[in-house]
Amino acid sequence: MKLHKALEINGEPHKLVNESIQLDLFLPGRASFTVVSRKPLKGLIRYRCGYDLANIKPYFLGYVETATTVDQQQQRLFCRELSASLYYPLSIIANNVALLDVLDQLSSKTGLRFITPDNAPSYLQNRTAKFYALANGYYALRTLSKVFGYQQPLWQQEADGSVYVGAWSDSRWASTPVSIPNRWQQVVGVADGARVPAIPALRPGVQIDGRIVTQLTFADVHMHLSWSENPWSLA
Repeated sequence: MKLHKALEINGEPHKLVNESIQLDLFLPGRASFTVVSRKPLKGLIRYRCGYDLANIKPYFLGYVETATTVDQQQQRLFCRELSASLYYPLSIIANNVALLDVLDQLSSKTGLRFITPDNAPSYLQNRTAKFYALANGYYALRTLSKVFGYQQPLWQQEADGSVYVGAWSDSRWASTPVSIPNRWQQVVGVADGARVPAIPALRPGVQIDGRIVTQLTFADVHMHLSWSENPWSLA
């Protein structure tokens, strides 16, 4: 089977030469794309891939941070996921709020769309008399689990650009484990990773044979995976 790829910048298709995408469980993803272009490019970048040409799906949605000229025909673009905008200074001070109220404020300040678990866990109903986060969006999101009381905290941009916030156990990853045939795996560490053919459904957070993917590097037609049985013990 052939892996089909498509790249758009500000809605315009661009010929892709190569790519390297790194996604992490606890940080926004980043990527490097080399494209055919005579001039530097900037703006919104969307990368899609899949084995069905009629239905290739989004995999990376972000923005071009820097563009470097390779030669007269090519540009190398360093990109970050949209959620990386949460790195910049951002403060929230609010009284008598629930988790969703905090996310509404983050959304109004950043333009990001936040989503929470479909099963409406009880911690979404918890309220705090005062919530404050004075550093940046990363800090605000990391504070939520302590304030509103949930384990295995996860905030993660999805392929469509929305940002999931909640417990890993309430995420889609917990209910959709994946099994990869041994013949596809090439061990790259001591039982803590593997190199596999590119599988567009794989992202950090997915559970493979009882282990949670913590980092994924996607280049050409392969993915390098790192995993852990309990990533939160290391966070």
